[in-house]
Amino acid sequence: MSMQYKGVNLSGLEFGKGNTLWKDFVLPGKSEFDYWSDQVGANIIRLPFKWERLQYQLNGELEPNYLNLIKQAVTWAGENGSTIILDLHNFGFYKGAFVGSEELPVDAFSDLWQKLGQEFEGNDYVWLNLMNEPYTFQAQEWADISQEVVYDLRDAGINNKVLLSGTAWSGAQSWVSSGNAEAYKNFTDPVDNFAFDVHQYLDEWSTGSNDDFFDNPGAPRLENITNWAKDNGFKLFLGEIGVGDKEAYQKEVMKIFDFMEDNSEAWLGWSLWGAGPWWPKDYHFNINPELNGENNSAINGLINYFEVNSEVMQEAVVQAPDPMLFDQVAFSSYSSGQDISGTVSTQNGGTELSLSGNIWKKMALNYIVTEETIIKFDFKSTIQGELQGFVLETDNNYSTGSNIIQIYGQDNWNYFDRTYSYNGSGEWQSFSIRASDYLTGHVSALAFINDHDGGAKNGNSSYRNFTIYEENYLTAANVISVNTLMPSGTDLSLLSTSAYDYGQHQNGGLSFNSEGNALTISGNTWQKLGFTYNVTEHTMVNFSFRSDDMGEIQGIGFENDNRHTNGPEKSFQLTGSQTNSHFNNNLSYTDFGNWQTFTIRLGDYQLGKITHLAFINDDDADSSGISHYRDIILYEDDGINVTGLYKGTDNNDIFDIDILPGFGNMFEINGFEIGKDKLDVSDLLEFYDPLTDVISDFLRITNEGANSLVAIDTDGRANGTNFIQVATITNVINLTDEAALEISETIIT
Repeated sequence: MSMQYKGVNLSGLEFGKGNTLWKDFVLPGKSEFDYWSDQVGANIIRLPFKWERLQYQLNGELEPNYLNLIKQAVTWAGENGSTIILDLHNFGFYKGAFVGSEELPVDAFSDLWQKLGQEFEGNDYVWLNLMNEPYTFQAQEWADISQEVVYDLRDAGINNKVLLSGTAWSGAQSWVSSGNAEAYKNFTDPVDNFAFDVHQYLDEWSTGSNDDFFDNPGAPRLENITNWAKDNGFKLFLGEIGVGDKEAYQKEVMKIFDFMEDNSEAWLGWSLWGAGPWWPKDYHFNINPELNGENNSAINGLINYFEVNSEVMQEAVVQAPDPMLFDQVAFSSYSSGQDISGTVSTQNGGTELSLSGNIWKKMALNYIVTEETIIKFDFKSTIQGELQGFVLETDNNYSTGSNIIQIYGQDNWNYFDRTYSYNGSGEWQSFSIRASDYLTGHVSALAFINDHDGGAKNGNSSYRNFTIYEENYLTAANVISVNTLMPSGTDLSLLSTSAYDYGQHQNGGLSFNSEGNALTISGNTWQKLGFTYNVTEHTMVNFSFRSDDMGEIQGIGFENDNRHTNGPEKSFQLTGSQTNSHFNNNLSYTDFGNWQTFTIRLGDYQLGKITHLAFINDDDADSSGISHYRDIILYEDDGINVTGLYKGTDNNDIFDIDILPGFGNMFEINGFEIGKDKLDVSDLLEFYDPLTDVISDFLRITNEGANSLVAIDTDGRANGTNFIQVATITNVINLTDEAALEISETIIT
């Protein structure tokens, strides 16, 4: 006997607080499901999702759009022959109320699962993970809740495999000591189709908040629960375990998998934590493939533990938003009287669209265009027509707006924008366009125009890998580390690129190094990169600059439109043989041929929203100028940075932690000064009453080397067993008297 299931957690649907797809959360794409199945050999996917998005009101109908995303994931997994676990990633809560409370009765919890279960009833490849890591409950309390829900599911005819969790974060190492073993020993299932979902990380507290570990920390932590499962005839599934790029850590995980394999009569399998498109590259458990599609070091180290398919995909898979499949949509005529004759066809699995003749076609598209919406595609034409392009439409009339993007064609109509131009080579050319330059709000259709009603009437247009997505999918909040808003090392090549300022960009180009964290512009080049941010009085920018050949105007700008002449002065000239009154000249590059570092307090020059980083290498005399940029860093120097690193200033700072991070998302506080600064955890302690409760039941600060570890138990129950580490205060110790810290208001509760 051997373990049957080996896979990963694909995160994204559970991310964020709002309900906007691609902004607050994301559905991992088909390419990711295919990568894990075909290239790695995974045969099970654990899919975390959020209750509040699936059911807006208790006992209400399931939200159809979010449900369809879950159904899409089930379809993609099924196409690969993989089992998928639907993981309710709510930790026992819904909108702040815990299951079993007056505000959230068990019947409402059961209602959700009956409605969701009915969608997949009879599909043996869909497992139902009732709740991820419930942590505020007594063990027997949660076991009784689980028993009631399973009975309700079976009474409703829903017989899918159910995964049950225990209290205390469903930790494998604490399964016996937390009381879960005793609470579940008499659990029954009328159809005997269940297992226990447990999690194991290797740091001291088994939280997964870091990738530290102690000697031989893995397999021994599983012995008690394994013996319990064998004694009671139960099955276990290791739903979360992290693995980083440390070779020693990988070896410990291998020991765990070897132990589980040796005890496969108890263990069904495992799913690694840390896959999904929005994990930062430097997240310590990130197991996503490299940008070139190669496995990262952690997966390469464990590849032999996956059941690799007989035909392993050799072709690189690059994670990106999935392109449109044109063979799955219906086309109809666009704009009355314009669609005359011609052909429309699809190729390459629907990712390529071809039009010829005098043809105007549209397809339905239900999309809300925001400031971050990007359109990316490849275009080619072997015969030029008169008007060739596309438009995001709100009606069926091309003349009611100026939103048509003309890529190619001999004619020039007032309603067509010609900012982007095909080079006429007959080969593929890539384009990346910010849709909000043309419109924002709801659109109902995507129309393609291949107008050629004169002469031979045989012009043609082809599009491939046509993708519409939110820029936040790839940048700003998704590929950066927790250190700053745009830290050194950010892959700038993932940002949308387009010409800056009308008529200024003439020739030359912009290129990136292999890591994407440095760029070079040459010739007479004005280019902008899409990056949306709200500049405050504390916003800082650091970067390094080098020029090997002086041009006329070389500099960097922070834009909210497409004109450098619109004040205030948003562009900074660094060097050049000419000056321009619309550029700020406070910075001066003096070390010609060498790197020079600049720091700008951007808030001194402008406030409010920016949408682009602009790079200017103006040299229309001989186009020989060259500019290099690297280590571009954008951050807030106000003492509080909500992205994860809280950076102190010389002032009296309040470090406000207002969310519970959970596994893998611990905060770090630098520059904390005792006697001057305060730590505000009041938003995490809604159940704490300073008149009746003891603060040490809710807050615990301990020394670890030169640092202090801050841990929270949100409701103060279970005598301290539910503490989770939320922050590290670096280079500060002896904050261990929580009561005294509260009295002195060093800690705000």
